[in-house]
Amino acid sequence: MTGSIPLLFLTSLALAGPLANFDRDSTQKPEVTLTHQTLAGGVVRLTASYVVPEKMHQTLQPDYFDLEVTGLPSGWTAGATVYPPNPETVLGLPSWSGTFEVVRDLTPPEPGVALPVVSVSAKWQICFDDGVCLPPGRSTFVLGGQFDWWLALSLAFLGGMILNFMPCVLPVLALKLMGKPGKLSALATAAGIETGLLALGFVTLALQAGGNAAGWGFQFQSPWFGGPLVVVLVALALEWWGVWTLPVFSVSRKGTMSGKKHSWVDSYFAGLLTVALATPCTAPFLGTALGLTLGAPALAVVAVFATIGLGLALPYIVVAAVPGASNWVPKPGAWMAWVPRIGGAALLATALWLGSVVWQQLAPPEAQTAVTRPAGWEPFTTSAVRDASESEAPVLVEFTAAWCLTCRVNEAGALSSPEFKEAVKSSGARLFWGDFTVPDAAITDWLRSYGRAGVPFTLVLRKGQAPLVLSELLTTEALVSALKGPR
Repeated sequence: MTGSIPLLFLTSLALAGPLANFDRDSTQKPEVTLTHQTLAGGVVRLTASYVVPEKMHQTLQPDYFDLEVTGLPSGWTAGATVYPPNPETVLGLPSWSGTFEVVRDLTPPEPGVALPVVSVSAKWQICFDDGVCLPPGRSTFVLGGQFDWWLALSLAFLGGMILNFMPCVLPVLALKLMGKPGKLSALATAAGIETGLLALGFVTLALQAGGNAAGWGFQFQSPWFGGPLVVVLVALALEWWGVWTLPVFSVSRKGTMSGKKHSWVDSYFAGLLTVALATPCTAPFLGTALGLTLGAPALAVVAVFATIGLGLALPYIVVAAVPGASNWVPKPGAWMAWVPRIGGAALLATALWLGSVVWQQLAPPEAQTAVTRPAGWEPFTTSAVRDASESEAPVLVEFTAAWCLTCRVNEAGALSSPEFKEAVKSSGARLFWGDFTVPDAAITDWLRSYGRAGVPFTLVLRKGQAPLVLSELLTTEALVSALKGPR
């Protein structure tokens, strides 16, 4: 027994090194950039450049080290992935370290055909030189396509305008307008909204430049955004109930926005908060507008976010620009004493809902499924959906998230209707459910390959027919029609 103590001690020391490295460097990942060039015959060559951190390497394992292309239309073919020559041997396996490139060619159906919009995932799984490997990862890029400025900006404006009528924004808009804001206050609110949307646009650009996925509402995938917002919502709910007085969205006991000396400053921050409250909702046209920016120039991304802001700020712009526009709002009266009570209850309910999402996101990874999959739905996997789509029955794919209010509306309405359930039964459709509450690389790739930047996302696949992407705000009629197919 005594002689075994040194052996156990030496064994623990041998294991301590790799484990210490893993704990210290578990957030390491390679830097990945993607370029493409057109060769003779219209062949598009994809080149992914990897820069692996020191004392780490990438092993030759195609499942976790590959250039994966999705969204490639019929007629195009993707060649084999070409790995860099002269690999070194690490722990008996072909490996690469430092900087190296991986290449894959895409061949068009005929010369001169432009590269369509495709999603390219540069996959990797890097390991420490002592053999401890990190979880697999990927950097996703969108290439190809022509940006349609008129279409994208028109859809962005419509989507931003419709956001005002979504459950996330409408209560705040109503209360703000009932306070009959002056011209300066209305313009300050509009400026806050525009600032918030532009900030989202620049953050999206920065994340996409690093090969990370970012779309509408992506910030709610992090508890470090949702958590502080929960605190703000609770504070506002208590303010509306008269517990204390806060500078932003302060409400008089008569149910209107209280006038204060620096109300334009408060209105500006109210606009910023409106953007935060709007992003859990996705309005019709919004997802399509943002999807058009995938692979588009940086200026196009910023322009689309700015135009969404104009649509969302439209009621305040109208109040500021049209004399007497505030008179269109019903006159205050005794009935408005109930407004802050109802508004406070709505804010508190939102805070409780979002708090439950944050709590779930902070749970261990194996427990991070915050959306309960309804009976009859299968868990989404790429292979399962592709296998199912080879049959004659239709396939319905639904991507949702616990922080997505529009998703909740769809699930409580069209997706729960007796007509939809009957259509599923009569058509023999298979239903697949994907949870995007936390980041998911496979769901991100599918969203991008169909030109969408967020959830909700509803897709109907039918053998021999083009895929059908439904509107963000589902109706029973649209679902039933999609499952029945063309007559």
